[in-house]
Amino acid sequence: MAVGGARGSPVNLSQGRGPFVQQMFYLPVRLPARFVLTGVTKDSTGAPLGSVAIDFFDSVAKTLIASTISDGAGSYTVDLPASAVVQGVAYKANSPDVAGVTVNTLTPVPA
Repeated sequence: MAVGGARGSPVNLSQGRGPFVQQMFYLPVRLPARFVLTGVTKDSTGAPLGSVAIDFFDSVAKTLIASTISDGAGSYTVDLPASAVVQGVAYKANSPDVAGVTVNTLTPVPA
């Protein structure tokens, strides 16, 4: 490959001589999407229940992936890995204590 050298003379880069030439390539970069799981914590009558601690466990490895607390209206959103398959375990200390568990096949969706 010949490139202009000093005073416009060609330089053969295939032989490793001549000035250093740097080419910049700009490739499109796709950033990973955010994946979330959203829901509402409810009591046994179906009424929203706020301030509930929720832990999400990997359904296969049984390891904790994420935790969150529902807001005053019982709503929550938690970020999870795109490929996660999880089970939620919820608990609220009160009089009486309230606890619950989800199915073990929950998957997040792109936000």
